[in-house]
Amino acid sequence: MKYLAQIVLAAALLALAACTTNTVIPDDASAKELIQRGQEAYEKNRNKEALAYFTAVVDRYGSDPALYIEARYEIAHLYMKRKNYEAAAPVLQEIIELYANYPIGTFPASYQKLAQLELAKIPEDKLAAINAKNLAQAEQKEQMEAAEIEALMRQAQEAEAALQAAESADGE
Repeated sequence: MKYLAQIVLAAALLALAACTTNTVIPDDASAKELIQRGQEAYEKNRNKEALAYFTAVVDRYGSDPALYIEARYEIAHLYMKRKNYEAAAPVLQEIIELYANYPIGTFPASYQKLAQLELAKIPEDKLAAINAKNLAQAEQKEQMEAAEIEALMRQAQEAEAALQAAESADGE
């Protein structure tokens, strides 16, 4: 669940960041073109624009494991350069987790090591605080989901009881 919460948090941060830019992403741009444009925007210190391009790669071409990992790494790298560890850590951890859970060769080998190196740059106390916060958020979300499931089950039981009562009344 911790891993899922980190992905959700990262996706939310990406969505929020993507909404704050007016970058027009060409519909016909290839993944490599979008990554190149993102890197060029980053070099010109246009970080929101760069993030929009990298996010577009994930959104449009994320089903390709190599492109997904490359774009996610670029996003994490962008956050790291800005010392936005809270946004970078979940993305880097996601990348490392993906390598650990998929067969060797699914993703380009270089991004695993790059993600590990970037994650190691985050001060230990900051990383511990980020992980604790993410864990607390995941536990809170899990509790909310459990409560929602419980409420739905109660509603289903009440509906079933009402249906049985109606059927019983019709039979009399």
